Amino acid sequence: MKKIHIILVSLILLNCSSKKEASDIIHLPLKEVNGFGSFKESFSMLTWNSSEKAEQTTKGIPKDWNEFYVNQIWFDAFQTVYPEFIKKGFDESKFNERYATWIKNPNQRKLSKKSINSYVNIVFRKNNQGIIEYILDTNNDKDFSDEEIRTPLKVDHDLNYSLSAKSAPFVTYELSTNNGVLDKKVKVLILLNANDRLMFSFPQVFETLFLNKKIQVSHGFANVTFDEKSSFIIDGKQEEIGLHELIKIDSSIYKNLGVDINKNALILQRSPKNKELFSTNIGYKAIPFKIKKLNSTDSISLSNYNGKFLYIDFWGTWCAPCLIELPTICDAYEKTARKDIEFLGIAVHDTKEKLENYIKDFSIKYPQVLESESKNLKKKYNIIGFPTTFLIDRRGKIVAKNLKGEKLLDSLNYYIKNYKD
Repeated sequence: MKKIHIILVSLILLNCSSKKEASDIIHLPLKEVNGFGSFKESFSMLTWNSSEKAEQTTKGIPKDWNEFYVNQIWFDAFQTVYPEFIKKGFDESKFNERYATWIKNPNQRKLSKKSINSYVNIVFRKNNQGIIEYILDTNNDKDFSDEEIRTPLKVDHDLNYSLSAKSAPFVTYELSTNNGVLDKKVKVLILLNANDRLMFSFPQVFETLFLNKKIQVSHGFANVTFDEKSSFIIDGKQEEIGLHELIKIDSSIYKNLGVDINKNALILQRSPKNKELFSTNIGYKAIPFKIKKLNSTDSISLSNYNGKFLYIDFWGTWCAPCLIELPTICDAYEKTARKDIEFLGIAVHDTKEKLENYIKDFSIKYPQVLESESKNLKKKYNIIGFPTTFLIDRRGKIVAKNLKGEKLLDSLNYYIKNYKD
């Protein structure tokens, strides 16, 4: 009888706990707004080559265009590659395993096994006068003959991104969700950078209200699905709150659980009071980790660095911007004292052999580890771009992110000398 009583009490407590957790989840309906909002503009590059698939599926290229390139702009990377993957005889579990390194939104959706308009074709060229022109298949019918020939604006200090986004054409596409394939449209902004490289972006944000505060939500302008990025800004402030990061609103702290495109809603979770919280936000305790040392059975833990600053660099030997930063980081390491600050390089998507070669080639003297020797550290720290850096203070709190470039040493010395725990 006593055992039954204990079981019943346990079930009641578990049920109450589940209800409490559910009540702390808030779904905020989103309204689509064109433009970059309060976010920094972001663009992806188009390569000067042709996609075989785009060439095979398009027609209507002007007959007087003798030299040109046909390419694809992906709205939804997962959906675009999924049908081809399935055609090869692999199942969904294999697909998820293959693309596990891509940051995924925790709010899953059903992908279509049939190829849909999850991308748009673009054809471009440099004409006889040296002017770059392009045609965008805005109605996504794989026919350029009914489309306008456009000339991209060149990026300079005076360029008005908001005005450019406003004049950008809408493109129709299809989005796979748990509610089926939906017909959608989004503006596609094409610009030209200083090196005559075509850049594209999807200038689109989403807005909602919470506790009388306006929240703007961004997918990063590189895709429209929130699979890789899901961040928001409150009341036009500069701080972006990324996936799984925390924000204090009024007297409570909330976690960003991302956007569920099936419900078109931003999901927040109210954090329990009086509980120690870990996050990748500035001002919060860094997420604890344990990772195996290179060429050793021993491990490194975040707690090993208590009492010192720690500069963490998530990078890769395959990443050109990372390699540009390496000499600067090595110089900062040489010109700072180990009693004040330690450095740790975390190589992502790398092998031991490649990492050892680069350690030798760049004369890297600070510790390097392989992210693959951790338990999903890249995912826990929400790393979606490289390099990404964190500066952690003497008590394990993040005080700065993405310190790099020629002022890195000055920035580190400033924190070491002036920052009060």
